[in-house]
Amino acid sequence: MKGFVQKSQGDGNFFAVKHGSIVRTSKTPQEGFEKIEGENKRTHEKYVTYVQRFDTIEALITKIEWYDTEQKYSARYQGFKLHLLADNGNHGVLDLPIQSRVTGRFMKTAENLDFTKPVEFRAWHDSRSDSTAIFIGQNGESVKQKYTREAPNGLPEPTQDFKKNWDYSKQEEFLYKKMIEVVIPKVAAAQPKEQMTETADEGPGGDDDDRPTPLDAKMIERVKTALLDLSKEDKYSDRSRTELMEEFFGTNKFHEIELMPAETVKAVLRKIDEILVPF
Repeated sequence: MKGFVQKSQGDGNFFAVKHGSIVRTSKTPQEGFEKIEGENKRTHEKYVTYVQRFDTIEALITKIEWYDTEQKYSARYQGFKLHLLADNGNHGVLDLPIQSRVTGRFMKTAENLDFTKPVEFRAWHDSRSDSTAIFIGQNGESVKQKYTREAPNGLPEPTQDFKKNWDYSKQEEFLYKKMIEVVIPKVAAAQPKEQMTETADEGPGGDDDDRPTPLDAKMIERVKTALLDLSKEDKYSDRSRTELMEEFFGTNKFHEIELMPAETVKAVLRKIDEILVPF
């Protein structure tokens, strides 16, 4: 198994498919990161981001989660988070926003994957279509889609309005239901131990760079440990974890903590530390 094969050095494992590659992103310069300047597709505002490119990701898919930020931000983000485990023990998350062509390719292929085996991802810029193409493979070979134009297997045809704009919403709905009803249970059956690991139920990603940046894995684990230790204190033992989150972080949803600024979370953790270690 190749694990996470980088074009440059780095140690974080939150991945997205953008800028013609599989990348980690940062809003600030970091060693081994490439500066990218572009324009937000929705707001047309200029942005600067920094990316670290990966040639290949090959790992077990241990869990797939659907996220939906609803009305929490200026734009609504929906998609799937693929939780990954490489053979060297490294964990990662690959973000697949629902309206991405790459996500459509994955959803059309997912039912043909063997989730007891590693899955290989590679992405590149396809100059013919001026878009990002992706390879999804196992055992060194590309995995065929279950749903194709020639063999739709029930996949609805896209529709076109009088302005000649294509509407793929019926396809997205069909594939979403297949992911929820078929693929996610298939992953859970293949990796039952991993389903017991608590993870955030929403997350960022996608083609633009205006999304909240998630906390790193160490910070998330610190939050979980702090809440657990707090629940053992006599003063707080009658409260549930969601009640403790609401009291200390101002939210009862873990994914909202994950997307908070790191300094805000650190400040709350310091407050909790003062309670747990008063001297």
